[in-house]
Amino acid sequence: MSNTVRDSDYRALMKLAGETSELPQDVNVRRKHIVGGLCSIVGGTMANAFEFKAPGSPGGIGKFDTHVSYGMGERAIEKMREFFDEGNTMDPTVPHLMTLRKPYFTVTRPQFVTDGEWYQSDHYVAIRAPIGSDQQLYSKLNLKDGSPFGVGIHRAKNDPRFTQRECDMLDVFHAECGRLYGCASGKPALDPRIAQLPPRVQRVLNELTSTGDGEKQIAARLGLSRHTVHEYVKVLYEKLGVTSRAELMSAFATARTVMPPNASTAPLKLAI
Repeated sequence: MSNTVRDSDYRALMKLAGETSELPQDVNVRRKHIVGGLCSIVGGTMANAFEFKAPGSPGGIGKFDTHVSYGMGERAIEKMREFFDEGNTMDPTVPHLMTLRKPYFTVTRPQFVTDGEWYQSDHYVAIRAPIGSDQQLYSKLNLKDGSPFGVGIHRAKNDPRFTQRECDMLDVFHAECGRLYGCASGKPALDPRIAQLPPRVQRVLNELTSTGDGEKQIAARLGLSRHTVHEYVKVLYEKLGVTSRAELMSAFATARTVMPPNASTAPLKLAI
């Protein structure tokens, strides 16, 4: 985890991942929830995400299979689609982004383009100014099938500029939970590693992957001692072959078999 990302940031990101894993395995539903959550966490005003499918016209981002947005009205969505499809106005940041060969990255416009270049560009005048978008986090990662995927989180002109910490927050999420963007539709296959876990361990797994809480809070909610929860977490790490909570989250999201809260098991005292 980046040194600039705070514990509270990490908990918020992991809570978002847990919420997403609970949603139906519909690509658009999950992506919309993620970009909305990331936008709220880093303090954006609106956000969008898209999957590259084919090169676009000169200056354009390219054709996309899906496009989801958060906080954007119809005019903003129309303007962004105009940019994606037609490429009549080049975002001056994009050529610089195309030179980056990292598996994932999050950057800001001022890292590559000066204010003078930006505010005088046709792209800013024709696309960004009309929809109230100025500052932006440009984030890119590769989906499970290798397709490039872009996430943009926007702020208005008079809002504070994005910081390196906020870039790092998106990078942490994409590095550890990025596969949540590309979950296949349909019911996932049962994972025997999870199905064979004792019911109480399964419930701890469910808590770990659906909340941003620590072991102490989970123990209180399930009516268990903190030591017991810690031992269950150790069992989960060993049985699922993971070494961190983020890895656990990722495994759970793609192979969910955790028992529902009302399943018939040995009684648990729930502190809720």
